[in-house]
Amino acid sequence: LGLQDTLDVLAQNKITAFGGGMTLAEARKPGLFEVKGVKFAFLGYDGITAEDYGAGPNWAGTCPLRTK
Repeated sequence: LGLQDTLDVLAQNKITAFGGGMTLAEARKPGLFEVKGVKFAFLGYDGITAEDYGAGPNWAGTCPLRTK
């Protein structure tokens, strides 16, 4: 699966992914960063292609902006 390969490469290179995942719960997780003692959390949402590529409870995809 292309998304799994991408997530694996990001993890291997210590790059934090957010806004997509192997399940909806994983896709909703924030990207957490700390720079010079300041903590940041980023969320990623897909408001354009989520109907076709959005994650679900048991399938991979992007984090949909809206849930049905």
